[in-house]
Amino acid sequence: MLLTDFDITSGVLSFMLRISHQYNVTDALTNADQMDRTLWASLVVEQDGLDYLLSPERPEPAHIERYPVQDLLEFAPSIYEVVVVDLGGVCEPMWMATLSAAQETHLVCTSDLPSLYMMRRTIPLIEELGYGRDQIHVIVNRVPRRPELSQADMEKIFRASVHVTFPDDPPRGSEGTAGRRAGSRGDRSRTRHQQVRARHHRQADRRARWNSRCTSPQRAARQGVTQSF
Repeated sequence: MLLTDFDITSGVLSFMLRISHQYNVTDALTNADQMDRTLWASLVVEQDGLDYLLSPERPEPAHIERYPVQDLLEFAPSIYEVVVVDLGGVCEPMWMATLSAAQETHLVCTSDLPSLYMMRRTIPLIEELGYGRDQIHVIVNRVPRRPELSQADMEKIFRASVHVTFPDDPPRGSEGTAGRRAGSRGDRSRTRHQQVRARHHRQADRRARWNSRCTSPQRAARQGVTQSF
């Protein structure tokens, strides 16, 4: 399986996975017309059984037209059963060229209103390019434990089904974890109590911010939010 980062202006795949390589996707695109398995093997980096084609460490200029994206996307399936392409913003040249070669599209957003709004605008655009609803998979990331909008509400906004959701699960600091393990039972109990109170405060703050944005009818019923789109 191959995962390649086609966001050559602001890709963060290498940073998130803590991997690096002397070559990147722009090297592959530049040499796409002479690509073979030997050259390809030098361009990708392997980790945990997956091959990665990374974005450049320094942002590339937006002159993407010079890159033969189609050639690269036609070569990669000759090696891999699955090719996953991580893209940047909608309607960028790299995005449009990749979409025309893709069999499926996975659109990722979060549950905040601006992101939901952008998702609603993006889905019809992809349909205009010839994609059917069965080829478009909506993924909602970082969903709070008690979301303001249900999955059904979000589907009304998208006018499309949600393929999968992922919960918002902030990582715990390693120092805090170590402190709880080293502390006494009473310390651990107080720490857990403080965490519960802090979480409740954060949830209350989010509700307050949400209510401040909404009109009275919207506070009375979530339907007002979905109808506002």
